[in-house]
Amino acid sequence: DYLLWEMEPFGYHLTSLVLHAANAVLFYFLALRLLRLSDVNKSGETRLRIAAVFAALIFSIHPLRVESVAWVTERRDVLSGFFLLSCVLCYLRAVLASSRTEYKQWLSAAVVIYAFSLTSKAVGMTLPTVAPMPACTSGIAGTQDPGSSCVKAGRLIAPWPWRKSVP
Repeated sequence: DYLLWEMEPFGYHLTSLVLHAANAVLFYFLALRLLRLSDVNKSGETRLRIAAVFAALIFSIHPLRVESVAWVTERRDVLSGFFLLSCVLCYLRAVLASSRTEYKQWLSAAVVIYAFSLTSKAVGMTLPTVAPMPACTSGIAGTQDPGSSCVKAGRLIAPWPWRKSVP
């Protein structure tokens, strides 16, 4: 920021605002993906999109999110949120991948983005325990049995031990 804006506060706030807007867009796509996965009644695409927009709006105007944008020294929160949301989106793409190559590509992207998240703020350490939760609760693995979904999510956390012991 300093190279671009020097000591002008407007530039720092603008950068935080752009990152916050990007986080709101990422949150919209994450909410939409999770709503689609959990939509057993087939509510319709329009309803899902409206719900995702509402979720993203609440996310973007929540005081804890806005405070990080207004307070320039809290850039790490906005940046960490950007990387965490991106990582979860890549992780979900890996879980839903149709081929092994696609699975590896999306999982590799998630790991790289996760490393970026860790460099921006330490709260990213919790992601490996939180990311598999949608897979365990929504039947992502293609069945309605949450147990089999958790097994697939477990393979993403520790892929090597699971390969030979779990079909």
